[in-house]
Amino acid sequence: MIPGLGQIFHIGYVVPDLLAAMHFWVEQMGIGPFHVQRHGDATGERIEWHGEHMPADFLVGKSTGDVDIELIAMNGNFACPQRDYLDAHPAGGAHHLGLMVDDFDVAITMPEIRPRLVTIGHHNGIRTAFLEGGAMGTTMLELIETVPAMREKLAVARAASSGWDGSNPIRYANAEVEALVQANARA
Repeated sequence: MIPGLGQIFHIGYVVPDLLAAMHFWVEQMGIGPFHVQRHGDATGERIEWHGEHMPADFLVGKSTGDVDIELIAMNGNFACPQRDYLDAHPAGGAHHLGLMVDDFDVAITMPEIRPRLVTIGHHNGIRTAFLEGGAMGTTMLELIETVPAMREKLAVARAASSGWDGSNPIRYANAEVEALVQANARA
């Protein structure tokens, strides 16, 4: 752990088939429910990769219990760290470990962080940054700004997972997201 940064609270997996990955976690691991949303340009999220705007479109399923499980699928073919990872690991796998930081501006300028910085983005007022994994190989670190909206989002997700009885294991943000996940599922 880098002094001054928070604890790791989530694991992000890049997967080729979001629906299959969610079913694995629900049926084989007993983890759920998964809340599925769309992230990227279509939702107003802006991501920079190597200092340039990165057009992005992701489908993301999250289940938050003691550890936050984030499953990320590409919705389209565009250059980004997740695409690089999936190209190198077609079956998918652990892409990053996420940790919250209280002072995002200080964190991304720390001498231990700045040289490893790959992307900076934001979604719904929450800033994030990805760092090269260094000695962890291809597994990156994600810094997530600790803001009230993030704490509230986690509290709601944890409440949904606490005491979950297995019903309604996949919860889509809307019909469009459900249709995109179904369309991107492998036959």
